[in-house]
Amino acid sequence: MIHVGITERHGIADEYAGLAPPGVSYSFVQATNNLRKIGLSSSAKGIFNYYKNVDVDILEAPIFPIATRQPWIYTPAEYSGSANFGFFGLPIPRVLRLGMLDWYFSQPNLKKILFKSYAGIETLKSYGRCSNEIILSKAEVVYPAIKARKIHPPLDEKRFNLLFSGDFFRKGGANVVEAFEALQPTYPNLRLTLCCDPDLLSTGHPWAKVYHRRIQKNLSIHIGRVPRHVMLKDVLPNAGIFLSPTLRETFGFAILEAMAFGLPVIASDVFAIPEIISHNVDGFMVSMQGRDFVKRIKGYDVGIIPTADFDEINEAIVRCLEGLLTDSLLFDRVGYGALEKIRSKFSPEIRAQKMLPIYEASIEPNAIDARDRN
Repeated sequence: MIHVGITERHGIADEYAGLAPPGVSYSFVQATNNLRKIGLSSSAKGIFNYYKNVDVDILEAPIFPIATRQPWIYTPAEYSGSANFGFFGLPIPRVLRLGMLDWYFSQPNLKKILFKSYAGIETLKSYGRCSNEIILSKAEVVYPAIKARKIHPPLDEKRFNLLFSGDFFRKGGANVVEAFEALQPTYPNLRLTLCCDPDLLSTGHPWAKVYHRRIQKNLSIHIGRVPRHVMLKDVLPNAGIFLSPTLRETFGFAILEAMAFGLPVIASDVFAIPEIISHNVDGFMVSMQGRDFVKRIKGYDVGIIPTADFDEINEAIVRCLEGLLTDSLLFDRVGYGALEKIRSKFSPEIRAQKMLPIYEASIEPNAIDARDRN
C-alpha cells in the first residue's frame, strides 16, 4: 500500500481523496511549521508550509508548493500562484522569485509537477519563463477527477433555476444578473441563486453599489455563500442551468461539479474552460478570450468592462439561456453531454490510471517495505 499525504483541503482534493487508485491510500496531513515564522509573506496562506518526518510515502500539494525534504508531488492549476510570495512584507522582483522556484523545483525530492490542464502547463513557460530541462521533464497534465453524481432530471421547472457561484465580479456575476433580468419579463418563474458574498460593497468595485441595490430589490434573486457540502447536497441537485461567464480562471472546478450533476453550463472560453466544455455539445461558451479588456486584466482584480463588450457578453448569455429554456431536446442533450464528458475525461478511473504509475515511480526505493516492517 502506498500512503499519500495531501497537504491542503480544497474542493478538488476533497473529491479525489475518496477516490484512491488501487493500492493507494490518501490522508490529509498537517504542516510541521509555517515558513512565515522566518519572514516569508504571502496572501496565499498555505504557500511553502513546512513538512518534516510525515509518516507517508509521498506528499501531494494540490494548490501551493510546500517546503520539505520528503518526496513530494506538486499539482498546481497554473504557475503564477507558485511565485506568490515575498519576505518580511517586501516584494521580491519576479525574476528573483522565479529563480528561487527554478532552483527549488529542480531538487530531486520533487518528483512531478502535474498541472490540471494544458492551459496550466503552458504558464510554466509563459509566466515562469522556464527553460530548465529538469523541471520541464517533471511537468505533465493530469486532469482532476470528479464522480458523475446522477442522471439529469427530466425537463421540468428545475430548468428555470439558474445558478452562479464564485467571486461576483471576476466570475461574471454582473453579466449573469443582466441576462437574468432581461429574461424575467418573458419567464416570470425564472429564479437565480448567487452563491457568493452578499456584501458586494466590501469588494470596492466601481459597480458594487449598483448591483448590490438591484439584487436586494429583486425578489427572484437569492444571494449568499454556502459550504461545499451544502452545494453538493442541496444547491446543485435543485439547479437547472449553471452560469460561469468568468473573466479570469485558474481551472474551472465549479464547472466540473455542475456538469457532474448533468447541468447545462454557460461559461466563457478563457484559460482551461475550452478543455472542459465542447461548445453546443456538453455546454456553451461565450467568447471572451480575444477581447482587449480581458488581455489587459492583471491578476484577479476586474474593473469596469467597456460598454460594447459588456453588452455583447450579456446578449450572448441571453441567447444561450433562451435556447435552453425553450428547447427541451437541447436542454436534455447538453445535460447528458455534460455527464458523458465527466465520465469520459474527468472520471476517477482515468485519474487513477494516470496517478498510480506516478506514485509508484516517485516513492523512495524500499520505502514501503521498510515502513511496513516497522
